[in-house]
Amino acid sequence: MLAKLAEWLIRLGGALLAALTSAFVLAKRLRRRWRSSLQLRVVSTTLLVSAVVVTLLGSFLMQQITANLLSQAEQATSRQFSEGLAIAQIQVLPVANGAAVGQALLNIESSLKASGDNPPDYGIAILPPPSLGNSPVLWSAAVSNLPYKFLSPAVVARVNRLSDSTPASTPVFDFASLPYPTATSPRTTGLLYADKLGGDYRLYYFFPLSQLQQELSLILRTLALVGLALVFLLAAIAWLLTRWVVVPVARAAQGAKLLSTGNLDERLSVRGNDEVAALATSFNEMAASLQEKMGELEELSQVQQRFVSDVSHELRTPLTTIRMAADLLFESRDRLESATA
Repeated sequence: MLAKLAEWLIRLGGALLAALTSAFVLAKRLRRRWRSSLQLRVVSTTLLVSAVVVTLLGSFLMQQITANLLSQAEQATSRQFSEGLAIAQIQVLPVANGAAVGQALLNIESSLKASGDNPPDYGIAILPPPSLGNSPVLWSAAVSNLPYKFLSPAVVARVNRLSDSTPASTPVFDFASLPYPTATSPRTTGLLYADKLGGDYRLYYFFPLSQLQQELSLILRTLALVGLALVFLLAAIAWLLTRWVVVPVARAAQGAKLLSTGNLDERLSVRGNDEVAALATSFNEMAASLQEKMGELEELSQVQQRFVSDVSHELRTPLTTIRMAADLLFESRDRLESATA
């Protein structure tokens, strides 16, 4: 068992070492490529900077859009709650328990349903006073409910503290997370409004923000896709712009290398009248001047060679004559007088 464990650890260590080695080699190649390629540095820097800028701008825009949509939703739901509360307060709720209470609540239910959306996309609940027992009245809208048992105790406490002396323009407002549309449904975030309703009754409205969340999700996906496309578009533009500059410079470097090897006929193509064209023109002028100077040096070298040849040719005849005379005198030295010999 220990031997297998040791073998497994050795294999794991070897795999990690191989992975680290591959990563080191890759990082070294990338570093070499980064240092040797101006285009790669410009494009990668543009990609990184544009990604950061687009992310910041997208976050700011998303915050502004969310705040704007949420403000509009709060205004619309507050207005709808105020209208429903005004309709409900017109009707009188009896305090005594019995059929009269139920009938009054059904009347309020019909009035609120008729005054709201069709179908209503919110939940409504009326909680009767404790004197009527522990059976609060809760009714469903056409497609939604308000499961009051899941209300936050803090919100319920704030609503219960409402009294007749509380200004009518200060309903309880809070963000709530409740099961929607039924008690067995997943929790949904929404806007919760509550206010007093004649005597000790309390009226609750719950407006789910599902539609708003869907709109924000769609906007977020759209912004993400647009931002991603913008980042890559900026990177492509940077690649294209750097290519316009880097390619002529690379060609000039290649031409200079060919010139250094003796290929004096190398020239660059001149296109337009911009700085790159000026560089190509200057390179061509330099190459032409260098070729001309080299031609002059070759001609001078040929002249020097011809001069040396002519001089050596002109000197060869008198030297030959002198040598022949010297040989003749040397051979005739026995026939000369002693002093002359």
